[in-house]
Amino acid sequence: MPLKIEDLTGPVEEKIQRSKAGFEIEKATRLTAANPQGEKIGFVDVVMEGGGVKGITTAGAIYAMERLGFRFRKIAGTSAGAICAALLVAAGEDALDMKSTTLTKILSNMDFYSFVDGGADARALLKSYNNPGSGTFFKEFLQTMRKGISLIRNVNDLVGELGINPGNEFKAFITDKMESLNDHMPFTVAALQDKLTRHIQSLEADYQIPGTFTGQDFAADFQVVVSDVSFQRKAVFPRDTVRYFKNPDNILVGDFVRASMSIPIFFEPFRLIDFTTGEANLKAPGHIAFVDGGLVSNFPLSLFDVKGKPRCPTFGLLIDELKGKQPEPNKVDNLFELGMAMFETTREYGDKAYVAENPSAAARIIRMSNTGVQGKKIGTTDFDIADGDKIQLFKNGVQAVLEKMSEWDFEKYIRKFR
Repeated sequence: MPLKIEDLTGPVEEKIQRSKAGFEIEKATRLTAANPQGEKIGFVDVVMEGGGVKGITTAGAIYAMERLGFRFRKIAGTSAGAICAALLVAAGEDALDMKSTTLTKILSNMDFYSFVDGGADARALLKSYNNPGSGTFFKEFLQTMRKGISLIRNVNDLVGELGINPGNEFKAFITDKMESLNDHMPFTVAALQDKLTRHIQSLEADYQIPGTFTGQDFAADFQVVVSDVSFQRKAVFPRDTVRYFKNPDNILVGDFVRASMSIPIFFEPFRLIDFTTGEANLKAPGHIAFVDGGLVSNFPLSLFDVKGKPRCPTFGLLIDELKGKQPEPNKVDNLFELGMAMFETTREYGDKAYVAENPSAAARIIRMSNTGVQGKKIGTTDFDIADGDKIQLFKNGVQAVLEKMSEWDFEKYIRKFR
């Protein structure tokens, strides 16, 4: 039976109400606006990291922020974070609307196994990975290969197609969801720009903006991070569409998300020719391959950073599996484990180094736990996650925001770091 939104929001309502009672939106951001009734909202930028099924934690954080009076000016994400970012920007009429309930409904009832579209063998492989009693994924993978059972076709897929799953089911899912949120019209780059423009128009028409700001100070933005492995560079879409397309207007935003979600081995790379456009519209070779944005930037906290004093903070929603604990070293006992360890190092190092070397960045991170009920750690590919764990992850996101906002003061942050 599908989870209802009340199943997730009900258990946190009392905590949110208590936090709202003493919360001052003006302390959290300089960008505030008031509606005709005098109710104030505050605008912030937000960046979301990848996390697979753990994205329900991010939904909880977004819900808590909206309930406290925040709306989102600029939104960005990588991999699974790109899903959250895309659904947020597609939902509602403009950035003034509350969107977290829509995001939560979709994520909490998402059938993740439907994205495993490489056949029964691919599902068997994933189940062996998620089975804690079967040893590590790669040892199970090697054992199954030795037995010659089920994974022969997966190996062929890796050699011939560069991925176990085509990714068509996920692309259809995200495209359809965004279209349904856009009055059943394709959510293209042109539709995205129209929605971002309407945000400013609605704000200027219906809200009182402080005299020190104009509508342009509230200009919204949306970006997702993708890895271009053909040119060995980071691509940020839609900002970088000019590199690849003559006219990006009719490109589906869902294509950007599919490209950012191209987890190596799990999904086939998303090629330039796979974008929803004609070959005549390409400015670069169609065989250019894109993979998971986490390869170059899994947590792009610096994406919206500006020189000088920012008008509002950019918060980073980080699913912190350690929450202050010391990390355990990866086991590297075979070629496959070595390959994954190398990928994880590449994926995490750049962003971790940026945060470690910039205290001003670390101060803006909202760290959320991925612990479910009974202390169980929820993994990225725990596709059979129980409803109780979903509810707990949502609570974790809410709790992390309430704790952060209880001590956050933007002016103090500016004085200390800017």
